[in-house]
Amino acid sequence: MSRRICKTCGTSYHLIFNPPTVEGKCDKDGGELYTRADDNPETVANRLEVNMNQAQPLLDFYQAKGVLTNIDGQQDINKVFADLDALLQGSRS
Repeated sequence: MSRRICKTCGTSYHLIFNPPTVEGKCDKDGGELYTRADDNPETVANRLEVNMNQAQPLLDFYQAKGVLTNIDGQQDINKVFADLDALLQGSRS
């Protein structure tokens, strides 16, 4: 996992998208950066499973009402946007 947090001030960094200037040190106060114990693949997988289990009844409800639309978020970002835009444009008419 790529998140790091300052032990003293709590500033959060991402090693790819928002890295600290000096590896392992906070830009704000020079504090040591650490990885939270729950920042691991198993915890993320568990959170996703819990979320899906909680969301499934809502998905089922709206599917039964015929008002649920699925958009494939694994497509190219431009295709996702086009699909979403088309859906929203259709709802305005």
